[in-house]
Amino acid sequence: MNLFQDDDGTAYIVYTSENNKTLYISKLNDSYTGLSADPEQAVYGVDYIRLFPGSMREAPVLIKGENGRYYLMSSSTTGWMSNQARIWSADEIFGSWRNDGNPCQGAGAEVTFDSQSTCIFQTQQGQWIYYGDRWNAQNLADSRYIWLPVSWQNDALTIRWADSWAPGQVDCA
Repeated sequence: MNLFQDDDGTAYIVYTSENNKTLYISKLNDSYTGLSADPEQAVYGVDYIRLFPGSMREAPVLIKGENGRYYLMSSSTTGWMSNQARIWSADEIFGSWRNDGNPCQGAGAEVTFDSQSTCIFQTQQGQWIYYGDRWNAQNLADSRYIWLPVSWQNDALTIRWADSWAPGQVDCA
């Protein structure tokens, strides 16, 4: 699961449910301590949305790009084995989501550069950064992380491998 705070201060929890078969986005209350509505009274499209039923997704990351679109990245469910990421975008958080495919490009893109989405954030300098778990199935305590620069191409979020980089010093285009 993951958390997201929109520009207007509204917060959401993004999570998998139904044995990882479906992603949900649910609005949190004003103090961010619970859901905005009791699940029995929650209104679809107002308090929550159910996405991609039966798709077997996990590790959701929700962001809002500089263009005002929402982006939701996740991975498939293959245990501790890396797999291909997928990203969707929407004009409204509870709106229709468009499948934008694999955001990763280049060697290793088919397994998300041997990682799983954890976070995408923007630095104070404006650089977007992908932060991913690199699981070690033989020794989970020795799992690592990768950090990669994110670029935007015509409203599409793109992640490319970089052996070495520093925020603000990489041209990802």
